[in-house]
Amino acid sequence: MAQLHLDILYEIVNQLHHFNYTDRQNILFKLSILSKSINDTLRPIMFSEVKWPHPEKHGDTSLLFFPEVVRPYVKIFHLDWPDHWADANPPMWGKLLSWGPYVPFPLDQLQAGLRDMPNIHTFEIVAPFCPTRKVMTAIMNIPGLRNLRIVDTALDDGINFSIPPHFQLQSFTHVPVLEALRIGEGPHLAKFHDVAYWNRPYRREHGQYPRRGLTRRILTQMHLTTLTYLHVSVTDFKPNILDMDDPFSGTGLDFPNLQTLILTGSFAPPIRQVNLSAFIQRMPKLKDLRLLMAPPHTAPSTAGASQPFGMLSNGEPMNHFDAQVFEKIKSFATSNAVVLTDLIRHYSELERLVVTAIITHPRKPIAPSKEDLEQVLTDLQASGAGSKLKFLRLITEDLLDDKFFQRISAICPSLEFLEVEMCGYRDGDGFEWTEYSDIFSTLSKLKELRIAAPFAGNDDPELDDPEILDLYLRSDRTDFASFLATRLPLLQRVGFEYRKQMGDSHKYEDRWMDFDIIRLVDGSVRLVEAAETWYVFPEVWKYERLFN
Repeated sequence: MAQLHLDILYEIVNQLHHFNYTDRQNILFKLSILSKSINDTLRPIMFSEVKWPHPEKHGDTSLLFFPEVVRPYVKIFHLDWPDHWADANPPMWGKLLSWGPYVPFPLDQLQAGLRDMPNIHTFEIVAPFCPTRKVMTAIMNIPGLRNLRIVDTALDDGINFSIPPHFQLQSFTHVPVLEALRIGEGPHLAKFHDVAYWNRPYRREHGQYPRRGLTRRILTQMHLTTLTYLHVSVTDFKPNILDMDDPFSGTGLDFPNLQTLILTGSFAPPIRQVNLSAFIQRMPKLKDLRLLMAPPHTAPSTAGASQPFGMLSNGEPMNHFDAQVFEKIKSFATSNAVVLTDLIRHYSELERLVVTAIITHPRKPIAPSKEDLEQVLTDLQASGAGSKLKFLRLITEDLLDDKFFQRISAICPSLEFLEVEMCGYRDGDGFEWTEYSDIFSTLSKLKELRIAAPFAGNDDPELDDPEILDLYLRSDRTDFASFLATRLPLLQRVGFEYRKQMGDSHKYEDRWMDFDIIRLVDGSVRLVEAAETWYVFPEVWKYERLFN
């Protein structure tokens, strides 16, 4: 019987990855109070990922920390300090200095507690204050720390650390205050559309007096040669330095093991064309490059307009020496802030490509035009990378037809994943299903397909009931999914874009309606509608379940 209980418990826990962090923890807590044996079994899972401080767990004079008995179980630690505590009157669990900034009361319990958490491998800081040197030193001394994330945190220019000899960080992320980006018109974090988020004093101060160069200073202090993943913001680059092409010039800092480089943020205008080849030469093992910047606020916002950030110095053709550094890239993601002209052709060994549209909240982006994407396909064909491409994601402002998909199939015959999204989905006039199935059937390795198919809209004024409209929308997409599944024998999942009204408001979002394809032994197929998904920025290769 005990074994049966454990088997059932395993199946329950195995399903928890379908839930978000809060729901997952609530389920685990309710299970843990059933018996002592179940509590003992679940405790390492419950406390493998934790957030601190908890708004409701405190004494009269101090915040409560995790009991000693559970500290060895912690593997992922989020120092997530509520930003509204600094705005309370009087401030909660801290004070305002005479010159303005909020500082927390001494975090002795955090510093002492981290010494009892040797198994932490990931630490994230989100706070409205600059962590003290003592706190940062305590974090750096966690023996197993491999992933450090500093996000939306009010660091100051004098930040410094005491780095122990055993410090071997593999992943580092620094996202400065006020960086709030979104891709397309799909799902986003609700806090970025909350006025209170933008009105926090430390964020307003950062907007008026941005502190730049912190990433360079932090990494220079760390002297990291073990990094394999680096996510930094171009917003942090100093606009007046002469070596904009290489923000780490003169530091002696190289990245011999770096495999993934992600640049986000937005350059403050005026800016010039830059050539990142000198920067990337510091990264001999780089395989995954993501230029996920938003256009400057003053940049032109018309579809198809070239934005100021260019990979080619002063708009001149890239010489052979510069171009060679991009030939090693296997995965490349770029945004509407990057001039694509004559760029893709230098990535001759590409296997994965994303061309997307990014903007700073709360605005909506202008995606590349159909002509822009046609040029991308031309460059893929010219470089020869099209024949090697396995993964392709595109986003556009325009309605697409079967001829565009036909060109994709001709240039990229080895695709296993294809996603083409419309930024602000709009209904079309309908289309011939067989034309699309004939095109995609030429992709003999295609396993997953997601497209903004031009389904005909509803013109019947009597069909204004939301539930009826939902059935109408779902029926068309289900039927077409079934049609494609019977004609593309290797297809495992198919999805179609649609426009979703958000509750009773006038706001809409682009969403995907995906179907898993189950192939039965008699040759028939069965469709299962999948849960809604989204790409959690800055991830562009793998989507995950969307929790509304």
